[in-house]
Amino acid sequence: MKDLRYGLLIELDADSTNSLESEGAHFKILADNALIPNVVTTYWCVIKRIPAVLSVQKHHIIQINPYIKKGNENLVHHMEVSYSLKYCFSFL
Repeated sequence: MKDLRYGLLIELDADSTNSLESEGAHFKILADNALIPNVVTTYWCVIKRIPAVLSVQKHHIIQINPYIKKGNENLVHHMEVSYSLKYCFSFL
């Protein structure tokens, strides 16, 4: 049996003065008012439209940083961000 090791993969004190932030557009995807029960595993899905200024031409994602409010670090296990043209206009 292999050894199991755990570690903190999300850097909570990321440097917010990163030079990439001043050079490119940025926005936050938040799970506003998510109520997470303390007795079961909860998965929360959020569908957001990207800002209109970014939807008029092709862009590349060069960096993703977690935005976790202090005190909620133990609630976040993982995050996924995806984009779909198929659903882009039908839901929003």
